[in-house]
Amino acid sequence: MANPFQEQLLKAGLVDEKRVKKVRHDEARKRKGKAGQQAAPPRTRH
Repeated sequence: MANPFQEQLLKAGLVDEKRVKKVRHDEARKRKGKAGQQAAPPRTRH
């Protein structure tokens, strides 16, 4: 299912198909919780 707003931007020539695919990919990663996760810093003993 496509986002109607993305489709309008694509038809108007304001974005290209490559950009639309990247945004869809990034949104899917965000929904799955994989974006922005980093390893915890190593613990140090005092």
